[in-house]
Amino acid sequence: VVSIAWLCSYVDRSSLGYVAVPLSKDLGLSATDIGFAAGVVFLGYIVVPVPGNLIAHRVGARAWITGLLLAWSLVTAATAAVDSAATLYLARILLGLAEGGTASAILLYLTAWLPRSQQSRALSYFFLVIPVSGSIGALLAGFLLSQDGLVPGLAGWRSVFLTEGI
Repeated sequence: VVSIAWLCSYVDRSSLGYVAVPLSKDLGLSATDIGFAAGVVFLGYIVVPVPGNLIAHRVGARAWITGLLLAWSLVTAATAAVDSAATLYLARILLGLAEGGTASAILLYLTAWLPRSQQSRALSYFFLVIPVSGSIGALLAGFLLSQDGLVPGLAGWRSVFLTEGI
């Protein structure tokens, strides 16, 4: 289950690169705007891990990870509604906060609740999904962009974010 969440994280994070051209055209964004949006997501990975793991310890990893996954899903789906560089940046910052908290809580969960003899194998499987996610994300985004979205009247790049959020 945690590997599926991690896979979705990488698919979601990399989707900005797949939709950069149509998104830029629709919103009038520059390459600098897209680059900043791609990088700003990692602020959450810097800010959230320590306080997030303290919260996970207090409320329980299952509840904390579930809440973060729901928040992350909502933020991703809401990214389909961005209409400017500023709203894209905000969506990416919020995404980074949710993803960063999820990543650190999952790593805490794996190292705290698995016997030491199983940790290496579990972490290997966990990180193995990174290259797999590139293939899945590219195929999903390519399909949705080639169809110009699955929802009539909705741009393909918006469908990518909406589909990933769902």
